[in-house]
Amino acid sequence: MALATQLPARLAAGDTTFTAGLGEVAITPDVKMTNHYTTHKPFGVVHDPLHVRALVIGDGATRGALLVWDLLDAGNSAVARAREEIEKVTGIPASQVIINATHTHCWIIPTAAAVATWACRATR
Repeated sequence: MALATQLPARLAAGDTTFTAGLGEVAITPDVKMTNHYTTHKPFGVVHDPLHVRALVIGDGATRGALLVWDLLDAGNSAVARAREEIEKVTGIPASQVIINATHTHCWIIPTAAAVATWACRATR
């Protein structure tokens, strides 16, 4: 994400306006939902809530987003779908979106569409 690497020098030179925003969407599964990944039984209890969190930064001309989701991984199809949806809804270019997973084993395996929806909500 070029914006993140160029921004400190541009700010120091006084030639830009910096904006930042944070977003969060809860994605904790219902305790009655089946845990298809490990036990194949309902979750039964929630130990910690799960989220998708986003940091959106901009310089007045370009915006970029860093997302962290509490999922097992950031698979290629889910990342591509999330970037596509974020670009369509927010105008943030897909090439300016970085996605990271916290690697939890306490979540279902969601569809790429569900992940894209959550990611998009967090970046608004």
